[in-house]
Amino acid sequence: MLPRLASLRMPRHRLQVRRDDYVAKKPGWIEDTLMILQKHSSSISTLSALLDHDIEGNCVRKAGSNSRNLLRVKRGLDMVRVLFEHMLASEYV
Repeated sequence: MLPRLASLRMPRHRLQVRRDDYVAKKPGWIEDTLMILQKHSSSISTLSALLDHDIEGNCVRKAGSNSRNLLRVKRGLDMVRVLFEHMLASEYV
């Protein structure tokens, strides 16, 4: 039996976000965020262009901006990576 997510004690300094930020989100939030990024990928060719566009529009810190969505996806993937690292290092494998 695998440990509950709350019992893994993930270090905040590695994630820079709280585990609860991802546990409490509605199901499918990462798919929604990826769909938004995919929709905008047709008009923005590079990551640098995406960030420049958000910086010029002064919307980097606004909820729903492309750069913010990209950061959320990165943090979500980091959280999953650390979760699996902890699972592999634990006695539950």
